[in-house]
Amino acid sequence: MSYDPGLLSQFAVVHDLIELKTGDIATFLATDDEQLQKELIEQAAIRELAAQLPPHTASMLERYESQEEPEARFVRYIDKLLPVVVDIIGNGVRVMKEDYGASNLSQLEECHKML
Repeated sequence: MSYDPGLLSQFAVVHDLIELKTGDIATFLATDDEQLQKELIEQAAIRELAAQLPPHTASMLERYESQEEPEARFVRYIDKLLPVVVDIIGNGVRVMKEDYGASNLSQLEECHKML
């Protein structure tokens, strides 16, 4: 598969804009109710941002959030994967502790089994 690099870069720019309104809400071990609440909060944030952003940026954010295009799904995949990779390779523990409640690789592996 071939990705459009321009579209990838535009999605990369807008992918975290919702967090300007919501903050970064961890979801790796969220319950169904917590996940639903997060989605409702984010939908409201998208509507607010769409009204405030320039039209092209708002459109790109909405396209990214719809996850219909392969480039949007690729950016989301990298966004979810990169912090864990950085923590493991960089000997960090921030993402593992904050998102998974794990402080070492074996605890992280147990969390992954639960998922």
